[in-house]
Amino acid sequence: MCHREKSRYRVMLGLWALLTVGMVSQSGTDVAQADEADLNLPFPTLGGKQVWTDRYYRQGWRIQENVLTGHARLLDPDDTRRAWGSYDHCLQMFQLRYREKAGQPDRHLVIMLHGILRSGGSFSSLASRLEAEGYAVAGLSYASTRLTLEQHGANLNSLMDQLEDVSSVSFVTHSMGALVLRQALGDKPTWTDRIEILRAVMIAPPNRGSALAQDVQALPAYRAVYGRPGLQLTPEAAQLIPMPPRVPFAVIAGGRNDGEGYNPFLEGDDDGVVRVVETRLSGMADFLVLPALHSTILSDPRTGDAVLAFFAEGRFSQAEAEE
Repeated sequence: MCHREKSRYRVMLGLWALLTVGMVSQSGTDVAQADEADLNLPFPTLGGKQVWTDRYYRQGWRIQENVLTGHARLLDPDDTRRAWGSYDHCLQMFQLRYREKAGQPDRHLVIMLHGILRSGGSFSSLASRLEAEGYAVAGLSYASTRLTLEQHGANLNSLMDQLEDVSSVSFVTHSMGALVLRQALGDKPTWTDRIEILRAVMIAPPNRGSALAQDVQALPAYRAVYGRPGLQLTPEAAQLIPMPPRVPFAVIAGGRNDGEGYNPFLEGDDDGVVRVVETRLSGMADFLVLPALHSTILSDPRTGDAVLAFFAEGRFSQAEAEE
């Protein structure tokens, strides 16, 4: 195969990988559901996908904002809409009707930040694993393709500013979620004065940017689906994202540990989308490569083992490190 043909196939395969990796459980029906009724009546939803961002959280209750229309809605832990309108109206409804029902939060909370084209639901199996071990978990959702990393970081800090009765947090991120966390913490938020960050685990993060994103960034289909954040995933753009402050963090990468990886059009080991070398970040306390794909690594039991080990001991177990 000549060099030109190989480059073309690499771009085509790269676009296919990026377009399919985040399409699990995506739907546009959530937008229509939010506008079907003009009354504050209980109404089932899908919990928010690509146009909803969590702006308030307490014990599974969330206030989300639609980034297209600006209106808000209050969801209970089952993703049933209990109120809608302005943010202030939803917050007032929660405080008056549901705060007591929500109960008192645990003092420590594990916050999960998903990747591009995903939602908080992508952490379902990992969240269940942590909850079974006694952790309180919040799988947040944000409109990943609609706003820039700077805006996502600001929204995360705004939510943390309003987080009540929690004295410490830990973070678990997947893919672009790590960049959102880095951006948020790099903005030197004031909420860290009252809430201690214990540890963070970044799963399959493009910390150094993505060669795959670099290859396909000029394609109209990629720009249409991934929006402005997709252009911030290139190696050049990733250099502008703040480095994490002094928070103990570890990285879990996906790969085959064979120097070749799952994607034949990416140089070196990879998880099909992100190369192992792209996940590394200066200052990490530990590093682990698991034989898993970018789209399935969250549900791999070994990922849960590693997260629990790092939360408990500040490092991955010796057995995991030798895999």
